[in-house]
Amino acid sequence: MRSEMTYKFKGAGHEEPEGKRKYEKPDSKLAKAFEAVLDKEFEKKFASLMANTHGPDYSEWKEIEFLGKFICESVGREKFSADDAKALLLQYEDHKNIEESGEFITAIYNNSRDKIIIHDVDIGKPIKSIGGSLAQNKVLVNKAPIGPHFGADACGIIINYADEIKGVFTSCYGLGDSGVFLNYGKIMNDAGQDSDGLWINAGITRALGHQTCGLILNLGKTDEFGEEAKSDSILVNAGEATKFGKGACGIIIATNAPKQNIKTQDCTYIGPEQCSQIPKLQAYFDGIRQKVEAGRTDYFAAVKLAKSLNAEKVSQRLAEILKGNLEGLL
Repeated sequence: MRSEMTYKFKGAGHEEPEGKRKYEKPDSKLAKAFEAVLDKEFEKKFASLMANTHGPDYSEWKEIEFLGKFICESVGREKFSADDAKALLLQYEDHKNIEESGEFITAIYNNSRDKIIIHDVDIGKPIKSIGGSLAQNKVLVNKAPIGPHFGADACGIIINYADEIKGVFTSCYGLGDSGVFLNYGKIMNDAGQDSDGLWINAGITRALGHQTCGLILNLGKTDEFGEEAKSDSILVNAGEATKFGKGACGIIIATNAPKQNIKTQDCTYIGPEQCSQIPKLQAYFDGIRQKVEAGRTDYFAAVKLAKSLNAEKVSQRLAEILKGNLEGLL
C-alpha cells in the first residue's frame, strides 16, 4: 500500500486556496523513470538512443512524443493521470534538477486519460517547459506560477490564470499552428513569441507577439505589440497597447489606437476610424471579449471558447467581415 501525501494549493491570485488534497506516492517504476530524466546526462543519452533506434523518424521537435513512448514502455502502462504527474513534483520537489522536469510532466499529461488537465502544483521553483509541445487533443488549465518556455510549441489549448515567476527572463510562449493560448495572468517575457497559432491576451504582458506569424488578439494590456511580426501575421489590438513594435509586417487591426504613433509602411494598418465604420467587426470582437471575460472566473467557459477558435477560423471570419468593406486587404 503506497503512502499518501497532502498538499494545499495556492490560489495563484485569482481565487481562494483550495483545501488539502491527497495524493498517493507514484509507483516505483514511474519514480525510477522520473529520476532517470532528472539526471543531467539524460537528455544527451536519450537523444543518442532515439537517433540510433528510430533513425530519421526521430527529430528534436518530436522529442516530447518519443519521451512519452519511453515513459510508457519503462513503466509498462499506456495511460496515466494528471495526478501521477503532480505526485512526482511533490515527491521530488527538493531534487536539485527538479526545474528541468517540465518535459517529463508534459509527456505524462499528453499520455493522460484526462482531456482537460488542471496544473496547479506550486513547489516554489520555475519548472521549465510545462505545457511545451502539448498534444492537440489536450487542454491545460494552468493555475501555478509559470517558468521558462511555458507552452512553447503547444498544439493543444492552454488557458493560463497565473503569473510569471519573478526573475525568469528566458520565457517563450510560442504555439504550433493548431494551438490556442488564452492568458489571464501576467507574463512579462516574450508572450506569443514565434507563435503560429492563436494567442489571446486578457491579462498583462510586456512584449506580445514578437516575430509571430500567427494571430494575436490583445484584449488586455501590453507594452510592445508585434515587434518584427511576420508578413503572414495578424495583430488585433482591442485592448491597451503602448506601441506596435518596430519592423511589424502583416496586418494590424486596431479598434483601439496605441498610445504612441506607429510606422505602417511595412504592414497593412486598419485603424480605429476604419474599424468604427464596420459594425460587424466591432460586434465580432465584442462577442469574443464577453466570452473571454466569462472565462475569467469559469474555466469551463474559457475551455468552451478556446475549443471554438483557432488562428485559421478567426482569420477566415475576419476576411469575411472585411471583404465587402476593405476589398483586397485580407
